[in-house]
Amino acid sequence: LLASLLSRLACLLVASSLLTSLLACSKLVIKLWQCCSNNLSTRYFLNGLVQACYQVVLVDKLSTACRQLATRLLSSTDLLQVVPTTCYRPAIQQLVNKLLACLLACSKLVIKLLACSKLVNKLACSKLVNKLLKAVHLCYYDFQDGNNSECHDDCWAVKDWSARKGTRSSLSMGQSLSFSEDSSKGRKLLRAIPRQITQALQADILWSMGYTGEDVKVAIFDTGLHKQHPHFKNIKDRTNWTNEKSMDDGLGHGTFVAGVIASSKECLGFAPDAELHIYRVFTNNQVSYTSWFLDAFNYAILNKVNVLNLSIGGPDFMDQPFVDKVWELTANGVIMVSAIGNDGPLYGTLNNPADQMDVIGVGGINFEDQIARFSSRGMTTWELPAGYGRVKPDIVTYGSGVRGSNLRGGCRSLSGTSVASPVVAGAISLLLSSVRHRGDVINPASMKQALLASARRVPDANIFEQGHGKLDLIKAYQVLSSYKPQASLSPSYVDLTECPYMWPYCVQPLYAFGLPVIVNVTILNGMGVTGSVVGKPVWHPYLPQNGDRIDISFSYSQILWPWSGFLALSIRVTPASSTWSGIAQGHVALNISSPPQGDEMERRMSLIKLPVKVKIIPTPDRSKRILWDQYHNLRYPPGYFPRDNLKMRNNPLDWNGDHVHTNFRDMFNYITKQGYFVEVLGSPFTCFNASHYGTLVIVDAEEEYFPEEMVKLREDIEKLGLSLIVVGDWYNIEVMKKVKFYDENTRQWWMPDTGGANVPALNELLAPWRMAFSDQVYEGDYRLADNA
Repeated sequence: LLASLLSRLACLLVASSLLTSLLACSKLVIKLWQCCSNNLSTRYFLNGLVQACYQVVLVDKLSTACRQLATRLLSSTDLLQVVPTTCYRPAIQQLVNKLLACLLACSKLVIKLLACSKLVNKLACSKLVNKLLKAVHLCYYDFQDGNNSECHDDCWAVKDWSARKGTRSSLSMGQSLSFSEDSSKGRKLLRAIPRQITQALQADILWSMGYTGEDVKVAIFDTGLHKQHPHFKNIKDRTNWTNEKSMDDGLGHGTFVAGVIASSKECLGFAPDAELHIYRVFTNNQVSYTSWFLDAFNYAILNKVNVLNLSIGGPDFMDQPFVDKVWELTANGVIMVSAIGNDGPLYGTLNNPADQMDVIGVGGINFEDQIARFSSRGMTTWELPAGYGRVKPDIVTYGSGVRGSNLRGGCRSLSGTSVASPVVAGAISLLLSSVRHRGDVINPASMKQALLASARRVPDANIFEQGHGKLDLIKAYQVLSSYKPQASLSPSYVDLTECPYMWPYCVQPLYAFGLPVIVNVTILNGMGVTGSVVGKPVWHPYLPQNGDRIDISFSYSQILWPWSGFLALSIRVTPASSTWSGIAQGHVALNISSPPQGDEMERRMSLIKLPVKVKIIPTPDRSKRILWDQYHNLRYPPGYFPRDNLKMRNNPLDWNGDHVHTNFRDMFNYITKQGYFVEVLGSPFTCFNASHYGTLVIVDAEEEYFPEEMVKLREDIEKLGLSLIVVGDWYNIEVMKKVKFYDENTRQWWMPDTGGANVPALNELLAPWRMAFSDQVYEGDYRLADNA
């Protein structure tokens, strides 16, 4: 009886707390409405709203089960930090109305919870609060749907477009930190949320062995740090590279990042005795320029720092001076750690420089070992349209609800890959102090190899979500302690039958007469900063395992610098296997060579073997085979290609691209589940045999068409029976003029190269059939046959 009463009391307590905080949220929303003319105030009040929801978990006498449920509610309500990109009054009103409706639904559920007289066990409590959680999640999605204002004629005035400041933005998502205003082209600060992270990763085991980061130089490129902050005991150097006359942190982002790495009090960092080198590269208005980074990078090389954390990111992998300088840093032995981005759950949203081969790109998970919704997903897009992207992130770690240092003392909690990055940087700093006696054996490549080899797989997540898996600090220490210089591959094997880890490869078997499947593997060379592939990679089929059923060709980096290169496999089924089904296996072998080190007389050599496993089926009928045109899809940074969604006014550059495995991932999954097979065309129309396919799909093409392509396509349709599906987004010259913006980095006005799609080029392609797209832009719902 006593246990029953206690259980009921626990559920009543959580219900009462929820009701109180939701009432507070409603009042805050009213205040939000009253101050919506000020974006900064809007952000503060939304943060206050979330703080009210945090009070849910502050009841001390909750049962364990109900405490866990309340914590889950905390994670859900944190998603309510979506901030409108404009203060256009009808949009805010719609947003507020939806939130109030959602909170009303939540309140009704709580009343039901309170009125439940038979609620005497944890299971009943769990069921009702889970319903509450679902309502909160629905509210979050409503926020996303209502985040943009209705488009009126004055929406596209030039004054509405923020000038691109060339900024790299921070990648954290925390209270009073939300840097979304000037995210058009530059890199931006990424956001961060609460917990004692060092205990979660067992840093105390290495501390007990006497390792605390001593003699390790850690550079933090961020918003600065106060010299007298009580959490830090070894601030070696502070420099300011901005146009503001201060080295102090006015935002708190840099302080939090530094705390995760090296705080010695309260919310502990991993390497409290590490030397902190603080580089202030962001102003208090969250502005940065490439030139500031380049100067600061040079100074970091001069100071011979060991680890450099960049909780920043941006889409501009063609900012060549920046990319080159990152290469130069790692070539000088600096271990670069960078946040992968907060643009999840969308795929193909990786940020630079985390997407570079020589940089350790870090994604985020929560404390339940689930991929964080905000964490950007792979693949890399440097290689498109002709090739296929590499695996990123490299590794994931806790980035949701992590505790770190507050601006002038005390602790706070933040979330984002901006938090996950310093977790890894701090872990690396601690690891470095444990293996300093090993000298040059430990370098950017060998450290990355150790982290990837020791990572633990996250269940039910694919390779483009988690990379090699979750950071395991203690196992990484064990790997480093016995490490011998060698070359390795990422991923270390290619198993196209392993689902869900090897998505998208694993959802569609291979067959004869199909376009080759491309797998892009990264070569890591722990033997030296420079190296080369000796001879050529060789495919060794396992004859008993039907390895002769596939052919593999290669493209690869003959020179590996710095510390890395690529190996692209093009896997094709032999024509003789057009009616065969089964599993084919073998391995690829390649030799890596590097110059001798120290007193060595001979070159260092490393033989790598890459196991390969694929599933083969008989070649499907052409009616089931769909060819997706990737070749004519373009995206930023080669040019200014605007968003398909015109409401994304503060982020106009379409840098995610259009690929069947990134932003059209849901379409790909749907089509394959219906029994169709999708192949990706990364070459002109003159390069495929139309007799093998039932349909060619062109989606939002931005590129123009060669005359030879148009001639061939007409013959393929009229003589070979190829079907054609064309989807085109908006195109309007007047709208294109209105979405121009001034780029402060290049001191030029940026005009779009085309619209959401290159409608004139598409119309020229469709002209033989007297079909054309309009150049009018419409908004609203429409009905096609029975489909709304």
